[in-house]
Amino acid sequence: MPLLKTVQSLSFGSGKVIEVRVTGERFSEGLKLWTSFIAKSELINVETKKAIFRLTLPAHIPVKIGQVRVYDPTGISTPFLVLVDPLSTVSPKSAQRGKPQPLAWPVAIDGKFSAQSSHWFALKVEEAERLSIEVYSERLSAKGDPVIRLFDPKGREVGYADDDDVRGSDAALMYKAPMAGIYLLELRDVQYRGGEFYHMRVGRFDLWPEWKLADNVIREREPNDEVVQATFFTLGRSLYGHIEKPGSIDHFQFSGKKDQWIRLQAHSRRIGSPAYIVMDLRDAAGKILQTAGDDIAKPVVLRHRLPANGTYTLCVEEFIRQGGPRYRYRIDTFTGLGGLSFALKPAVDAKKKPLPLPNRLWAIPGQQLAFNLRVVRRNYEGRAEFFVNNDWVLNGSMLKEKAKEHAFKLTVPSHSKPGELHFLTFGFVADGVRMAPADFSEVFRKSWGHMMFLPGLDELPVLIIEPVHISMNAVQLKRGGKVKVRIDVHRAPEPLGQMPDPQPITLALENLPQGVSVPDKLIVDAKKNFIEFEIKAVAEIKATKVMMIIHAKGKYRGTDWERKSMPVNLEVAP
Repeated sequence: MPLLKTVQSLSFGSGKVIEVRVTGERFSEGLKLWTSFIAKSELINVETKKAIFRLTLPAHIPVKIGQVRVYDPTGISTPFLVLVDPLSTVSPKSAQRGKPQPLAWPVAIDGKFSAQSSHWFALKVEEAERLSIEVYSERLSAKGDPVIRLFDPKGREVGYADDDDVRGSDAALMYKAPMAGIYLLELRDVQYRGGEFYHMRVGRFDLWPEWKLADNVIREREPNDEVVQATFFTLGRSLYGHIEKPGSIDHFQFSGKKDQWIRLQAHSRRIGSPAYIVMDLRDAAGKILQTAGDDIAKPVVLRHRLPANGTYTLCVEEFIRQGGPRYRYRIDTFTGLGGLSFALKPAVDAKKKPLPLPNRLWAIPGQQLAFNLRVVRRNYEGRAEFFVNNDWVLNGSMLKEKAKEHAFKLTVPSHSKPGELHFLTFGFVADGVRMAPADFSEVFRKSWGHMMFLPGLDELPVLIIEPVHISMNAVQLKRGGKVKVRIDVHRAPEPLGQMPDPQPITLALENLPQGVSVPDKLIVDAKKNFIEFEIKAVAEIKATKVMMIIHAKGKYRGTDWERKSMPVNLEVAP
């Protein structure tokens, strides 16, 4: 199947028509480009290891990180991360401070960090003009660790940025110039490592834009540092606030009922705030009932079953005792009888060790896809109906009472065509309430574990593939003679995260002329991808030319298939 190695460039301009060059392995004329954002793609040129696509993007796409994959009827690649960015791009050209590269900004720079040297740029800035600089490297899955330095026209360092409290190891800074002139911008890897790519944006944009809040959001009322100053809210509404100063604690209150199940989810770092939010739920006497946010690597979700009727207090603070105007947060509140969450359960190998979870699937027409889920119950032990977002036949739609696992099968329609790309979303409906669909982002943990936030994956791509590719060279033999031939069969790859299960393939040659014979049984062993045998011709046969067809039969993951090869020339010479 296609292997995607690089995508050039790293940025895709919204509202533009661009050429995208990709490199990899095993590219074919049927290669297609998939993007997680809206775009029209057209293949311009393809070779075995490189291809060019023309991509048209609508103008309204905001700056965002997206995913790119290539696929054809043989399979689909892993994703490659890119940035949708309306800024035009240039390449870095100078590693000398005395000869910086002039930049006509706003502009973006796509490049790779140089070992033991910096990239230098010159910016013409007007008095009181605001300058924003932001580097993407870690967020595009690279392992670069950028550092930015800004020097004013007198050579003084006036701006420095290394790790960012929201962007991880990526750097960003804003600067308002007190004087006009030529400013120098230095970019390098903090450890002077070379080879890792980056995308640097230089312009007048907001690095920390204001949040857009819904009309029904409950805003904190200041002061609220004490319980008696708490902002009151009703469950089901979202809360908005910020930690004004280091060490401060915000207080909110609500009325709850005995045995009522609540869920409070905090949002901060994933939506642009540097705050590590911690939540404490306390009863009317001030006793802490539940805490969430003490593990900063995980989503901050507080779940609790209320022990009695009464007033409860939610205390919100910053984990490392920081604060300020940017330390904002939003808390979504939910109530109900409980809930369900679930995740894919990995298959195991022969030694009972878990296999990696897939970030993509493939199947042949008519195949059954088997899944196992781990189910986490939260104060809900009843039945639930499982659903999938398409019309494929589902076997196993009901989750039993108290069940902690769920197995189901999806049947790929037999009329599906190789090369079709589908996307699966899973979910449960319990007591008429539709649960949130599964998030499969953790499948990227092994390959992109260095990233602060893993790319989102709430849909599993499923590609319909060919079960086999059959090839054979043209054959020529003489009357009364024989010739040794070979048929190659390239089986479809085994699914990710599943134990291999190769099967033998039965072959038959059709359209042979009378007087030409082959062995009665032509079977390709399950552990081989070819078969060799002899074709014979009787002496009395007339000279002739025909087009043979190879008819193949086999099984893929328990599903029967039949395929015929392209015509193969057979010539009986005088």
